[in-house]
Amino acid sequence: MGGTETNDQFGYSLAAGDINGDFTDDLAVGTIGEDIAGVSNAGVVQMMLGSSSGLVTGSAVARDGRSLPSPHTGLQADAQFGEVLAIANFNDDIFDIHDLVVGIPRQNIGKFSDTGLTAVYEGSLISDNFLAATPQTFTLADLGSSNSANDHFGGSYLLPSANTLTIGDVDLDNQDDLIIGTPEEDIAGFSNTGLVSIRFGIPVGVTVLTPTVGTAPAETPATFTLTWTHPARWRDLTAMHLRWRGENGVVLWLKYDEESNEFSLLDPATGTFGAGATPGSDPEGRELTLTLRVVFKTAVSNHTYDIEQMVQDDHGNNQGFDKIGRWGVGPFHTALPIVTKP
Repeated sequence: MGGTETNDQFGYSLAAGDINGDFTDDLAVGTIGEDIAGVSNAGVVQMMLGSSSGLVTGSAVARDGRSLPSPHTGLQADAQFGEVLAIANFNDDIFDIHDLVVGIPRQNIGKFSDTGLTAVYEGSLISDNFLAATPQTFTLADLGSSNSANDHFGGSYLLPSANTLTIGDVDLDNQDDLIIGTPEEDIAGFSNTGLVSIRFGIPVGVTVLTPTVGTAPAETPATFTLTWTHPARWRDLTAMHLRWRGENGVVLWLKYDEESNEFSLLDPATGTFGAGATPGSDPEGRELTLTLRVVFKTAVSNHTYDIEQMVQDDHGNNQGFDKIGRWGVGPFHTALPIVTKP
């Protein structure tokens, strides 16, 4: 990666914005034909900082499929990572630091080919780490639809020059929103009907997780209580996702569906959620309280996991994934140095 090659298509996609909060626009460049580690057309995006004297090419950092979180981590042939790009401030950062959105409409999701994936890399004031190493990601299924083959979420085979990923304040809250087109989405038996999804850049509610931080041995039950409060009423909730993510990937991903009042688990092999189970009472009001009893297997011990949440409501608002806690699964093993006598 980095050398000149036939069919690299450097500059296929471009986006500009202030990614590091220095009041100077920076440039993201997509090279969708880049071959990486023997994987053809994997694609890469390079982010270059701007300055008063122009682009600082030596500052460029690269992101490709290896930076994606589980279960999407890794290079895919012909994924063309970075086919569509956009830059905006999605998290209401007080320094107006922008974030980079990468559209990967040819990404395979589970058993489905060319389903599509969108990744959001947060910007930062930190000079040597101005772009997040790992993004937030979402698919059509995360935004209330369902994944299927050849969706091309965020892009288009039929209209390769179409503006299928854009930014706008569609709800007049002075907060950038992400608008994603899926021109090849099939709906109600009709092929290539098309779909537009909106990921609103506003909070959907307030979450309190108890305990927020802790550890427990593997094969031992751990009980979590999560209280979520909506500005109006909790029944505006559509779905809530909870996942435990560490350096070894996502080890647990739960989805709560309000309409069916059921929990379901993500099957990492297929990228889809399985049969649901009803948690219990079904209250009214602004708050929803969920009590979860989780047992982690020995295979995921000796690791610490971020507990992350994403919430969707009936108005199309999406919040997250946000870090709401951190949990360690023991026992933890520390390698001690071997001391020998001289």
